[in-house]
Amino acid sequence: MRTSLQHYIYSKKVTIKQIADVTTDFSGNLHWEELDADIELESLENPENYPLIYR
Repeated sequence: MRTSLQHYIYSKKVTIKQIADVTTDFSGNLHWEELDADIELESLENPENYPLIYR
């Protein structure tokens, strides 16, 4: 799966190390503890169901 994280991890200056430090929960959703960011895999697989960009 290829996607840009620019819409997900926004307004933060992050390092590659911080982005690479990702974990998954029991549902397979992505979580970045240090960045306090989460992405539901459903929103990546079916972005048409999630038309809003969080700000």
